[in-house]
Amino acid sequence: MVQERGSDALNTHSQAFIRQKAREHRVKWTRHALNELASETASVGDVETALQQAQIINDRCYFCGGRLSPALTTLPFVVGSSVIVVKQVAADVCTQCGEAVMSSEVAAAVDGLLKQAYNAGFEVSIVPFRQPEMAMA
Repeated sequence: MVQERGSDALNTHSQAFIRQKAREHRVKWTRHALNELASETASVGDVETALQQAQIINDRCYFCGGRLSPALTTLPFVVGSSVIVVKQVAADVCTQCGEAVMSSEVAAAVDGLLKQAYNAGFEVSIVPFRQPEMAMA
């Protein structure tokens, strides 16, 4: 029982830490996370669970440990039976494996583009990315 209480306290502390980082916009999203979010089966609860288990990524790739470097990248997604390619996305890209990690603001904008493209009903879509500030103008 002592271990369970300690484990619960750690979980509560970890969740508070991640929530704080999210409020500070310091949680970054991978293409894999966005692809899951855009899928028909993802829910707000799924995202909440993912955030509670998330790892804060600084300057190293979550997948291979390589260095992340700021760049514009092209990201392919499979949403349902559609293939959606988002071009010119600002991200930190791993110099070893090419995985892209995006800020919360960029991830939210990409998620919106994915949902719009999917709802358009095309089998393949190529979408140019617009910075969130520009998209609102």
